[in-house]
Amino acid sequence: MAGKIVEEQQTTTKSVPLTEVQPVQPSEPNMTVIEGLPSRGAFYPKGTIIKARPLKVIEVKKLSALNESNADHIINDVVRRATTGIAVEDMLVADKIYVIFWLRANTYNEAGYAVDFHCSKCDQDSSYEFTLNNLEVKYIKEETDPNNMTMKLANDQTVEWTLPRVKDERKKSKFHASYDAILPDIDEELLSQAVNIKTIDGEEKNLLEKYNWITEVSPTNYSQMVTEMEKFECGIKPVLNVTCKKCGGTAPVAVTFRDEFFLPRYKAESDS
Repeated sequence: MAGKIVEEQQTTTKSVPLTEVQPVQPSEPNMTVIEGLPSRGAFYPKGTIIKARPLKVIEVKKLSALNESNADHIINDVVRRATTGIAVEDMLVADKIYVIFWLRANTYNEAGYAVDFHCSKCDQDSSYEFTLNNLEVKYIKEETDPNNMTMKLANDQTVEWTLPRVKDERKKSKFHASYDAILPDIDEELLSQAVNIKTIDGEEKNLLEKYNWITEVSPTNYSQMVTEMEKFECGIKPVLNVTCKKCGGTAPVAVTFRDEFFLPRYKAESDS
């Protein structure tokens, strides 16, 4: 009887390949197509169109309370609420971060909602109006084939990999929950790279096997693998280019999700 129950559960929970999933249809009015995704949409089913709406007050309040421990949960929840076209779990992490900036830019798209910063050009406290033009976006190469991302290492092993999705972030959390006591010195960068690996010599491996493999591969082969992976990276660079209101110069500002970024105080021109 137990065997029958397990068999029925396996049948009902059979996963559907992402390429067969139909894009989610818009369920809210005033949805706008998001242009400029770092992935160029190459990793999603053909015909996928991701749309979004401006943030609501409750969502702004959540984002303004971001901290290191809750950031992933809150951002995922807000993106899930404010977008349509694809499940947030299937979205590339790089695209998710871009979407958060898109939501911020399209929520406060009028003058007066400036963000304070200290200008390195004139050494004065100033402010800037955030737009998507402030972002430095690294786009995926147009010729990238997400179904053919493989490399052959110097040791003749073949590695197939992909770019991280939101659901892969959860895999890392589960890995820590299972193995922190056994593997006290887990390297976060190696773990992220292990998550991105799909197959080794054509064989699928569990995350522990992939992590162990990547920690034991020779440094020369590891360097070769990382170099190849970096060629296909995409995302938001960690610096914004902003125009100082005091000196008019362009200054770099570190990307940070401070509370005043998502909930800026309105300032009329007379208050400047």
